[in-house]
Amino acid sequence: MHRLRFTNDLRRAVANADLVQESGPKSLELKQALFSQFDKFTRAGVPVVSSPPGITPTDFQTESPRVC
Repeated sequence: MHRLRFTNDLRRAVANADLVQESGPKSLELKQALFSQFDKFTRAGVPVVSSPPGITPTDFQTESPRVC
C-alpha cells in the first residue's frame, strides 16, 4: 500500500505512471476528452489502455494515437 497515492489532479496522477488504465463511464465523448488529457500529461511511450464494451480503440484515436 505504501506505493499507492491518491489525488484528484489528473496531471499529477499520471505524470510518472508507467501505465495508465482508464476505467471511466461508457461515454465516447468523456473517454475522448480523458485520452486527450492523458496524451498531454503522460510521458512519451507510456501505454494508455481501456477496455470499454461497445467502444473500439479506433474511436479513441481521434484524440490520442497512443491508445492500446
